[in-house]
Amino acid sequence: MARVDTRAVGRQAETRALKFLQGSGLRLLERNFHCRFGEIDLIMRDGACVVFVEVRQRKRNNIAPATQTVGRQKQTKLLLAASHYLAGLATDAPPTCRFDVIGIDTDGDCSSIDWRRNAFQSE
Repeated sequence: MARVDTRAVGRQAETRALKFLQGSGLRLLERNFHCRFGEIDLIMRDGACVVFVEVRQRKRNNIAPATQTVGRQKQTKLLLAASHYLAGLATDAPPTCRFDVIGIDTDGDCSSIDWRRNAFQSE
């Protein structure tokens, strides 16, 4: 059985999500933002709002859809990384922001994209 290059699959999913979001009017600010708290797949701008996007791809035969696989631990890492990103902006006041999840569920050659805006909130 051939070994799957999960990084390549992840890059393809992120590229597909990016094109989908750009087609929906969002503008790319940063891709694969890394800091000591983790990584944010895509940082986009939707009007005045900064959108932190987690991209997930899963086979349809999994129990949960891809958009439902971002657990509390990952949410915490994303919140910390987003705070780090926002602290580095040269602005007087932090912009409005939200956390979205793009789920790509695949079934052979077919796949669907599910975009969950405001997938989780900071507490």
